[in-house]
Amino acid sequence: MKLGRSALRGRENLYPEPFGEVIAGSEKDYPNDFSHFNIQGTCVGAVGVEADSDKATFPAVDLSAEIGAKNKIKLRFPAFTGAVGSTEIARVHWESMAIGAAISGIMVVAGENICGMDMAAEIKKGRIVRSPEMERRVKTFQKWHKGFGGVIVQANVEDTRLGVPEYVIEKLGVEIFELKWGQGAKISAVK
Repeated sequence: MKLGRSALRGRENLYPEPFGEVIAGSEKDYPNDFSHFNIQGTCVGAVGVEADSDKATFPAVDLSAEIGAKNKIKLRFPAFTGAVGSTEIARVHWESMAIGAAISGIMVVAGENICGMDMAAEIKKGRIVRSPEMERRVKTFQKWHKGFGGVIVQANVEDTRLGVPEYVIEKLGVEIFELKWGQGAKISAVK
């Protein structure tokens, strides 16, 4: 027996509503989690700086990193956002994610299906020619970019068929994309 959404109202609902406007998550009940481990550290001494409380301060810490084998991308901090793809909630909140990532010098991930779901996209002979939504996302990050971090564009099978990797690299200046062959089956490449 199938129940429509209206039949589920008033019961424990599995999905937050209205779809595309809210996002929610919850903890999982795994047999083990990080709270089961105690990591014994120490607050004595200093590494990489003189053991002087006036010199070993938080602003003196360097958390920068580089990624990429040939063309390095510098990061102020080795982190990236979760993928923010083609959903309405992702579109609405992209600007704050991209600006925050650019200012922080980390990676921001433009998720899959952005070009394919862009109602204003131009597709000729099965290939993406222009996607105003993808352009907006990349240009928002680029406007605030100060030499650290970057945009990672995910490309699933459909995006690959549309030529999204070529489009974002050649037309928008994206340096990193992530090919996906299914959830959990990913490979990232730096230009």
